[in-house]
Formats: sequence, structure tokens, C-alpha cells
Amino acid sequence: MTTNPTPPRASRRWIWALIPSLALNLALVGLLAGLHLRAPQRPVKSHDLTRMVIGALDHQDRAGIRAQMHRDMEGHKRHGGNPDQIKALIDALRQGGDDDIRRILQSDFSHHSKMRRFGADALMDRVQAMTADQRADLAARLEDRLNRQ
Repeated sequence: MTTNPTPPRASRRWIWALIPSLALNLALVGLLAGLHLRAPQRPVKSHDLTRMVIGALDHQDRAGIRAQMHRDMEGHKRHGGNPDQIKALIDALRQGGDDDIRRILQSDFSHHSKMRRFGADALMDRVQAMTADQRADLAARLEDRLNRQ
């Protein structure tokens, strides 16, 4: 004689215990989602004015600035932080020579400052060549970039 055992039924107590648990979890998820959506906008990522303006230019203008910078930088080092300079910094850090460290860091800063000057000059040349409508378009794109960040 074979009997079919009936599967155990979930107790009504368990079902009623799980419903408030589910409701509490959903409330917590809703609260976290609401906090995330109401959070203030992130601050502007970069306060580097030149980079923001160049980023707002169209592809052709950015390519023109890049080409002009390459022409202007001819004869100058294009990349700071060459391996010899980094090795010298490592040696200076190990030996504790503050004057050597300062000289190396200032040399690197000077290089980056020169690069920024080339970029700003190239950008200014582009802006001076723009019509009033092109400048207004650039201002609108720059404002959009600022609002998106």
C-alpha cells in the first residue's frame, strides 16, 4: 500500500512574519533611493579654467590648439617627469637632501607652467579668431559643461 505524502504547508505564522520583513526592506530601499536622488549635485570636478574651455570647444578647434601647441613647443621638452629626473628625486628622497628635492620639484612645476602657458596662448588665439556667434556658442557649451558637473 502506497500513500502519497502531502508536502508540508508553510505555516501561516511564517507568511505573516515575512510580510512585515519584506515591507521593511522595501521601505529601507525606498528611503536610500530617495536620499540618493535628493542629494546635492556633485561639485565641479575641475576648476582648471583652460581645460574646461578647451573641453567645450568642438573637435576641430581642439585639434587646432593641439597642432599649435606642438608647433610652439618645438625645441621644448614635451613631457615632464623623465626617468632621470624621477631617479634623481628618488635618490634625493633617500638621502634627505631638501634642496635637491625642492630643485627637482620646482623644475617639474616650471615645465608644467610652461605647458599651461602654451595651452592658454593657443586657446586665446582660437577665441580671438571667433565671431560673436561662435563665442556665444562656446559660452553656452561651457555653461552646459559646468551645469553637468
